Amino acid sequence: MNTALPDSLWHSVQGGTERLRVVFWLYFGVTGLGGLFLASWLGGLIMAFGPLGILFASLIFVVIVLYLGWCLYAIWQCAFAVDWRPWGYMARAFVVVGCVQLLYLAWALGALVYVVAGHSA
Repeated sequence: MNTALPDSLWHSVQGGTERLRVVFWLYFGVTGLGGLFLASWLGGLIMAFGPLGILFASLIFVVIVLYLGWCLYAIWQCAFAVDWRPWGYMARAFVVVGCVQLLYLAWALGALVYVVAGHSA
């Protein structure tokens, strides 16, 4: 029986040994999407405070986009840490679609900041 402490989060994701269900539901689902929802809600409130609010809201969204990017990387790495191999292929397809959405989110954030800062679209 192995009684050693588990690897750190980075090493278990980097090596693809973390279970896919943990990476998908906990890291991506609860914290990633929950954080995105909270950041969207707070960002809308903070942007009412003028240029400083826009800067702070932008920083919040950048952190969320980076975290979601890490989550997609973790899902890709741990895709085949499952009992049924087709889940791994579905997870990798999900990552491809997620990367496209993440690029759109980053572009939309840049466009929003550009327009709100007073530039014409």
